[in-house]
Amino acid sequence: MGKYALHQAQMRMIKKVAKEILGGGEPTYQQLVGEEGLSRSTRWRRVDDLDQLVTNGYLNISGEYIKLSEKGLKTVRDAMALDPVIVQSEGWDGIWHVVAYDIPEECKKERNFFQGKLKSLNFYQAQESLWVFPSSCEEEVGIMANELGLTNYVAFLKTDRVPFDDKAKKHFGLK
Repeated sequence: MGKYALHQAQMRMIKKVAKEILGGGEPTYQQLVGEEGLSRSTRWRRVDDLDQLVTNGYLNISGEYIKLSEKGLKTVRDAMALDPVIVQSEGWDGIWHVVAYDIPEECKKERNFFQGKLKSLNFYQAQESLWVFPSSCEEEVGIMANELGLTNYVAFLKTDRVPFDDKAKKHFGLK
């Protein structure tokens, strides 16, 4: 049998367990299966997903509570590394955080993913491989670059001016 691959609903379920645990709670089987008012088929799909996650070692059941296994925790960490959350700070200190890269053609798939993530995180593309953000982002982008095997091709800089500074400020709603 091949490697077990998680589908989106199962990944959402694992993330829901992690979020509940990080918030200090203990998710129950009932919480994960769903609230009343859901269709019977939706509830059965959730039961099946939960059973598969337990069977394949992502989750553990302890009484009525669901816990992440080591494998589940690693899956959440990996998913978070490739799907970082970077929030623009309220007050801007006038410093641009720059991500620059020169990723070779043999890493095209990873480069395209990396570039797409920067765009989806609302970075401003100042030049082809030069992206800027008004808040600290080095840690999150560095973890993502590491997970993609791109660490040797990505550099971080801080500066008070970037090409097309006015356009970058407008992009982020800065003055």
